[in-house]
Amino acid sequence: MRTDSETHAVERTALAWLRTGLAAAGAAAVFLTHALIHKQTAVASLVATAVVLGIAAISTVRHHALARGHWHHGGRPIALTTLTVVAVILLSAGIDIANLGT
Repeated sequence: MRTDSETHAVERTALAWLRTGLAAAGAAAVFLTHALIHKQTAVASLVATAVVLGIAAISTVRHHALARGHWHHGGRPIALTTLTVVAVILLSAGIDIANLGT
């Protein structure tokens, strides 16, 4: 049986995953807009969009798992999210460097 503090902590964590997914969806919209405007880096922007949508998917799955009471095994989604954020940072840096001359 969970205590109230554990239940509230799980609810806060589930909401944090939901916010992470929404922020990732917003970032995907920014990358998609960038791909439409800057044709020379469109491929990299589309790859970044796909990666960020992956973060949104991971976040949604984790949010629903926590909301259903499955709060164990959180290490894998955290590791996947961390790796995808690092990939997006590297892609963003590459896109920015490629657009320096434009």
